[in-house]
Amino acid sequence: MNILLVLPAAEHVRVTQGNRHVPRRAMLRFSLLPLLTVAALTPRRHHVTICDEHVEPLDFDADVDVVGVTFMTGHADRAFEIAGEFRRRGRVTVAGGYHPTFRPEETATHFDAVVVGEAESSWPRVLEDIEQGVLKSIYRAAGPCDPADIPAGRRDLLRGTGRYYATTHAVQATRGCSHGCRYCSITAFHQKTFRVRPLDAVVAEVRQAPRDFIFVDDNIIADPEYARRLFRALIPLNKRWVSQCSITIADDPGLLELAHRAGCCGLFIGIETLDETNLAAMDKGFNDAAGYRRRIRAIRRQGIGIIAGIIVGMDGDDVTVFGRTLRFLQRTGIDALQLNIMTPLPGTPLYDDFVREGRINDTRWKRYDFRHCVIQPARMAPQELQDGADWLYRQFYRPDRIVVRAVRTAWTCGLTTGALSLKLNLTYLYDNVREGVAGRNPAARLARRPGFVYNGIHRIRATMKFLETALLRACPMLLLALAAMSCVKHENQAHTAGQTNAIREHTMTTGTSALELLAASLSNDVHVLAGEIGERNFFRPERLDEAAGYIESNLAASGYAVERHAFTARGKDYVNLAAERYGAALSNEIVVVGAHYDTVAGTPGADDNASGVAALLALARMNATNTPARTLRFVAFANEEPPFFWSDDMGSRRYAMRCAERNERIVAMIALESIGFYTDAENSQRYPPPFSLFYPSRGNFIAFVANLSSRGLVKRAAAAFKEHSTFPVESAAVPGWTPGVWWSDHWSFWKEGYAAFMVTDTAPFRNPEYHEPFDTPEKLDYGRMAQVVEGMRHVIDDLANRE
Repeated sequence: MNILLVLPAAEHVRVTQGNRHVPRRAMLRFSLLPLLTVAALTPRRHHVTICDEHVEPLDFDADVDVVGVTFMTGHADRAFEIAGEFRRRGRVTVAGGYHPTFRPEETATHFDAVVVGEAESSWPRVLEDIEQGVLKSIYRAAGPCDPADIPAGRRDLLRGTGRYYATTHAVQATRGCSHGCRYCSITAFHQKTFRVRPLDAVVAEVRQAPRDFIFVDDNIIADPEYARRLFRALIPLNKRWVSQCSITIADDPGLLELAHRAGCCGLFIGIETLDETNLAAMDKGFNDAAGYRRRIRAIRRQGIGIIAGIIVGMDGDDVTVFGRTLRFLQRTGIDALQLNIMTPLPGTPLYDDFVREGRINDTRWKRYDFRHCVIQPARMAPQELQDGADWLYRQFYRPDRIVVRAVRTAWTCGLTTGALSLKLNLTYLYDNVREGVAGRNPAARLARRPGFVYNGIHRIRATMKFLETALLRACPMLLLALAAMSCVKHENQAHTAGQTNAIREHTMTTGTSALELLAASLSNDVHVLAGEIGERNFFRPERLDEAAGYIESNLAASGYAVERHAFTARGKDYVNLAAERYGAALSNEIVVVGAHYDTVAGTPGADDNASGVAALLALARMNATNTPARTLRFVAFANEEPPFFWSDDMGSRRYAMRCAERNERIVAMIALESIGFYTDAENSQRYPPPFSLFYPSRGNFIAFVANLSSRGLVKRAAAAFKEHSTFPVESAAVPGWTPGVWWSDHWSFWKEGYAAFMVTDTAPFRNPEYHEPFDTPEKLDYGRMAQVVEGMRHVIDDLANRE
């Protein structure tokens, strides 16, 4: 018999008789293994041809006797069309694959026969029954096949189409998956089994492959011992390959190193979601979202790139998920992204859940391609999910980001992986442009101000563009800044060199017990703000009010008459809270100590900025009974984070403008911004270039940062801190436009001409959880925070009292 095996394609990527243009998507075509395997199972007395609609047109008038079509749910409608055309021409049609397995009765209304499950035992029986004229409607596999019976694919059948694929050598070492994620159909298809092929057969197949090939295993390390033996056998072959893998490979350094030595240059990893509750709901808690950054870093350090699988639209996702996910992908250095909209596939527990809850909005199978919203999401509208997913895809594959990503990947993972990443990124960009993918961030509907964009991604983008121009046009200013930093640095070193060898206890004026009490107090405040209250911002106004109430009650309990400076922004009411100790001799001169109490969307904000607020409350308590020479104010600001960042609706901006209108003489402003994260690990501290030439590589210090106009203030503050504490402190006065230097409330005071500086642990340049859902209280070092706060007590005393 003449047998035609077909892989259907969606309309927008299908090659037809009328349109023979093959879209330039080779990097997304890497495996015809299901068809090639079925061809290998076909007795040689039959003549087999293969048609992949992604690269060649399907000829419905071809001289064939049997047409076999394998397909998943997203291609079911097209598969039914193909079957109809061939049946009208009198051909026998047979369906196989995931969708026919899970919807056999539906499929049987379009095809003459349906193969349910794996083809190894069923396909030869189908052909025999066709020859004998006793074809049945449905053939069910007796059970999972013996992996020794899995043949190598018939790659000789690809004829001249091989150039349209990233590789035609797809190899399968294992089948199935040992996990049971609710959204995944693999477990059900393989009847909850996991099997390994004989190692000799796999190695022999790899030996015949070109240098670059792909493993199509669902999780190549599901059996770690088998994976070790496989990787050791591959090392002498000097091949390069990619595969799918669980992120848990990072927990086994030996196995990870073996994979690298065996030629692994890229892994597709199902990260899926940043939300632990989503992972738990999908029965994928083993992913451990809190460990993502550490694991990603470990994998990439072995020179292995990561293609991240992300799903948006899970029940824990709201409209902020798109921005948060983009930030995570950018900050972790993910090399490529495969983004899926939550799509319940027939045969999965998730599909049963959505059917039972009546939340499936679209039953057209062609839209079950993971790029269209077919469900009613729990916490957003369907159109918001669609728009947000399109926006995220377009933003991740923006040309400027692709260039930066390619350089970073080549630098971290090597030129081979860098080239692979670049080709894949450009393919996705081509797809986005070709299909007109645009979308919009649905969170921007709440966060947009006409003419300005304040969310974190765009503010960094705008800053970097400005910096790029400034570096070209303002070299004299940069040299001046470097000279200023060098001067401050040399002063720091001179001070340290002059200290006595009899190192005193941290924060000399208090004993260890006092520091422990202070640390406990700081921990309590952070746990209330970031633990009990949690996310608090424009999107969670009731929690923002709760945080304001907590701050106000604590200041009042310390004996302050708290002033509420209310204001309206975007139609909502907000409040700055001020507590003052009136000065005695120089009351018209004011020292302001401030911290913002809101968080970025989607985060509990322990370091940013519950740590700053906790320090503010502690310093206010320390000064509650003092009578300073200058007036001392402790102010908690609303609205530092997007959508208000860098706008006149920032709480600190409103406050600074009010002070300027009243002609108040503010002689110093201190912004307490993320002061709780410390680590002694080497290379844990990063900087905007070229600051790494001047500052430490370990993130175990506190930083005082100011613009050039505030250089005298920051120099004085650093000297006062070091006079009374041995805790490491670094200070710098640099141009105000430098990335990271202006990212807090002190900027508002610069705008009014006041001298101001920021006290910070450097946040995004050190803390991997910055602006992430995992910025939680237990990540902070309260002992070191206490040392910083005690040192700041002396800084404030110096600024408030010294002539």
